[in-house]
Amino acid sequence: MSKFLPSHPLYLARAKCDRAKVHINALKRSLALYQRDPFGLSSKKNRQAGLPGRILVRVPLAIIRPTTIDPGRAVLSAERSPVAWALMVSDAANNLRAALDFTTHQLALKHLGSTREPRNVQFPICDHPGQFDYTVKNQLSDVLPSAIPDLESFQPYHRRCRPKNHLLAILRELSNKTKHRFLIQPYLT
Repeated sequence: MSKFLPSHPLYLARAKCDRAKVHINALKRSLALYQRDPFGLSSKKNRQAGLPGRILVRVPLAIIRPTTIDPGRAVLSAERSPVAWALMVSDAANNLRAALDFTTHQLALKHLGSTREPRNVQFPICDHPGQFDYTVKNQLSDVLPSAIPDLESFQPYHRRCRPKNHLLAILRELSNKTKHRFLIQPYLT
C-alpha cells in the first residue's frame, strides 16, 4: 500500500495510484497468460477433464475453456476476456485520473483553508496554452496560486510534436471515454 500515512493530505491520491498499479499488473498477467495459452485449453487440463490432448478452436479473441463441472461444455473465461481487459484499463485510467484530481483538490484546500469547500477543481490537461489560461480562470481559481506554474509545466502542449500523444493527454482520453461513453476494446497485435 501507500508509503504515506493516512493523515497525510496525499494519502488517498497515493492509494488511487497503488490501486491503478493493481489493475495494470492484473492486465499484464492476464495478457501474458493469454499469449501462452490463447484459448485456455492446455493439454494437461484437458486430459484431467477427460478431453483429448488439445482442442483447436478457431474463434478470434475468444477465450474458451472446458468447465470442470461439465467437460463437454465450453465457457468464456471472464478473467481473460477482452471485456475484462477493457475494464482493467478503464479502472486503471480512472484511478490515475482521480489521483491527479485529488491532488489538485488538496492544493485548493491548502489555499482556501477552512473558509469553504473548493468548487469545480480538477487537474488540468490541456492541448494548447489558451486552453490552460481558460482553465486557470474557470476551474483553478481555488487552487494555491504558487502551484499554477507547476501544473502548467506538466501540460501536453509543451510537447512540440503531437501533444495528443503526451501521456497525460492519453490518460485524459482514456478516462473520459471509459467513464462517459464506452469501454475501450483491446486489440492484440
